[in-house]
Amino acid sequence: MKSALAAGLIASLAVASPRAAPSETPPATIRVGYLRLANAQLISKALRFHERSGLTVQWIPFETGGQVNAAIAAGQIDFGAVGSPPAAAGISAGLQYRGIFILNMLGSVEGLVVRANLPISAPSDLAGRRIAVPFGSTSYYLLLSLLRQNGVPRSAVTLLDMTPSQAREAWDKQEIDGAWLWETALHHMMTNGGRVLVDNSDMARSGLPVGDIAVVANDLLKARPELVARYVQSECAAIEFWRERPADTARIVARELGVGPADAARMMTGTEVVPCGHQLAPAYLGLMENPGAFARSLRPIATFLFDDGRTVRVLPDKDYDHFVDIRFLTAISNPVKPQP
Repeated sequence: MKSALAAGLIASLAVASPRAAPSETPPATIRVGYLRLANAQLISKALRFHERSGLTVQWIPFETGGQVNAAIAAGQIDFGAVGSPPAAAGISAGLQYRGIFILNMLGSVEGLVVRANLPISAPSDLAGRRIAVPFGSTSYYLLLSLLRQNGVPRSAVTLLDMTPSQAREAWDKQEIDGAWLWETALHHMMTNGGRVLVDNSDMARSGLPVGDIAVVANDLLKARPELVARYVQSECAAIEFWRERPADTARIVARELGVGPADAARMMTGTEVVPCGHQLAPAYLGLMENPGAFARSLRPIATFLFDDGRTVRVLPDKDYDHFVDIRFLTAISNPVKPQP
């Protein structure tokens, strides 16, 4: 049975969106592309929160946000998850999707791991090293930012475009000196001769926070906003579960990612999961008339990617600042709003 909050959320969006078709039944299956990392989406998947709201879900795993972008472009998925840089790249490319809420902010769950037996104690020591990173990802953006901040020319470092699983294999074969990526590959390297030099929480303190955004294909968003509302409601319930029941969450994360409970708990500590009612705060998405810091971070990232040759254009501020359709979060009760 749908909760009163879910019913109110769906009703408010149906009124606000004349093209909605609330009398229709949901499609037989929605296709959700998810990233295999520690966030509350593993809860909605494992506990079948979407199925409880009347949806049927096909869960499709991806390693990177770039892969999710490609799947959205090909019409292979309806919902997905992308990091800040893949989102900025997708917006710049005119990809037909919108953000709907923040899945998580990335802290120590992602970072630059280097071989402990090498004399690498500062970013300047990366010169001459072979570093793996998924190009166009949050890790790629932060690695290049770190090099720039420390005056290390990109040409001084051999960067290798690898997914986490490819980087893990290359690490085991002694083919790379380091990698900037996320769990669970990060922990594998740490426990096999590696140590973290810098992580995402360090970069956030220097003014470069990044996170993952839930997205939906425009066709579904326009035709079935009430279905999208139902999806957001279930994901928000998973976020509440994550925050209120950490021990149960750790067991689910461990099972979903194939790690031990202690490792799952450590990954959770390195991931900030923001309650849906707080995502409209100034630090995150803000409101239409006053976009928040996270929303406003997308255009600078797009400019960075353009300068690096990863995108062919940069669009006006509004295309990035209002990428997330905040109607769904606005309908969540008691959101935190900016102070006048």
